Amino acid sequence: MLEHWVVIHAFLVGGDVTVPVTGVALVGFAAAFFVRANARSRLARAPYFALSMLLYLCASVMSCLWLFSYRAALTGTLWTIYAAAFVFALGAGYVLGVLAIARSRDAFGSQGYGILSFIPVLNLILFFKGPNTQAAPAAVEIPVLRVFRGGIGIALGVLLLCASSVLSGLQKIVLQSIMATVPLEDVLRPAVRAIGIEDTLQRMAAAVHGDLPVAVDGTTLLTAVSADGKRLRRTYTAINDSIVDDGADNDGVLINATMRRNINAKVCGGPRNAMLIGEGAEIEEHYESLAGKSLGRHVVDEAACLPHWYAADRAAYVRTHGVEKAIRAQAAMTRLWLPYKVDHRTSAISVETQGRRLQRTFMVTDDSVTFGPDARAARTRKVCDFISFAPLLHAGAEIIDIFVKQDGTFIARIAVNKKQCGF
Repeated sequence: MLEHWVVIHAFLVGGDVTVPVTGVALVGFAAAFFVRANARSRLARAPYFALSMLLYLCASVMSCLWLFSYRAALTGTLWTIYAAAFVFALGAGYVLGVLAIARSRDAFGSQGYGILSFIPVLNLILFFKGPNTQAAPAAVEIPVLRVFRGGIGIALGVLLLCASSVLSGLQKIVLQSIMATVPLEDVLRPAVRAIGIEDTLQRMAAAVHGDLPVAVDGTTLLTAVSADGKRLRRTYTAINDSIVDDGADNDGVLINATMRRNINAKVCGGPRNAMLIGEGAEIEEHYESLAGKSLGRHVVDEAACLPHWYAADRAAYVRTHGVEKAIRAQAAMTRLWLPYKVDHRTSAISVETQGRRLQRTFMVTDDSVTFGPDARAARTRKVCDFISFAPLLHAGAEIIDIFVKQDGTFIARIAVNKKQCGF
């Protein structure tokens, strides 16, 4: 369960470990003040700067573990990276506290000012404040290597700072490259299945709540995200009244058929959304005006996404999901355009599926159209050559075309399988 929690936190809700890791480091820092309360050590500026930069470099090296986060998630070991990060933060916080206390005694004669090392900008005081020769005369300087002292120590500190910055930059570049090669859905799916789709959606909604509203584009704001069972509801506000006036129909509804297809393509095309919908989630896109008036809503579910997923790579889809699901996807894709004209005498009017069968119905408006052997052979070859049907036929599907007159009277039935196509 720990592994599933960290996977959801890292890859689905956009979790950032900066805050919790900093909190753990603060615990270590505070522990140093408690443990070293009676210590009489001090540390000069140069070694404090050099050692602080060495600690910073160690943190940069440690952060390189996150480069392995995707692979670790695939093998169920992501929690070890989280554990290592927290353990290092605790130790680094303690070491920084020891250094800051010693520097504070050297500069001010007491350990209290060591807390400045954790305060941005003010921490520079510890780097530049000279020694206080009259304060804490009994303090003993922490023994350090000569390379950390004087001008050499300052030069070393600058070098370590530069190395840390370069390493951090390279880490971002490498991480982006890794993200492009590891399928996000493969990382997330096991965790989502373990936690449950409803709990997952609740976590997602809660994670983005504090960041809203968010500008989607120049005319739309994402203003609310909520989860209800297996449905994730996102509310968008049109901030430009002209969008409402120009795009809405007579009932004030902005979402027309074209916009629904665009929403389907956008939602279904995102790997994260696709994974969630594939696990049974629904994503509702709700649009409203600045006055709070509903402009329409559209729900994207698996049925809406099937055409987009199948069209992306038909052969791969058949291999991954099986021929029956691929047939349903092909039917859903066809329904998006029904009815449509095949030629000036024939129109496609419906499509149905049953197991491995895809049945299309065509209406023929010209009574002179015949279905003799040559016509049947030509139509069979047309089905075999159709790029959308080739992966289905190879996998054992059967394409059945039914032809009827305008009054519904049956004319002909042509069934095509891979044997007839010579596959």
